[in-house]
Amino acid sequence: MHGLNKDIIFPLQIFALSNNVLYNFPEQGVVPVLYVIYAQDKADSLEKRLSVRPAHLARLQLLHDEGRC
Repeated sequence: MHGLNKDIIFPLQIFALSNNVLYNFPEQGVVPVLYVIYAQDKADSLEKRLSVRPAHLARLQLLHDEGRC
């Protein structure tokens, strides 16, 4: 954490419902795709995020089942 806003910055490896989280580069072989996500919530956003989470996960599952992610 840093600063007055208590922003959190951390690297993470994405593990999704998809098999597309690894890429094959000819020079390097198969390597994981790494991301840095920087996010700052609005005040009182937890309730909203939790209320839409089931629909979000259902959409991800549908995309996975269709082979689109």
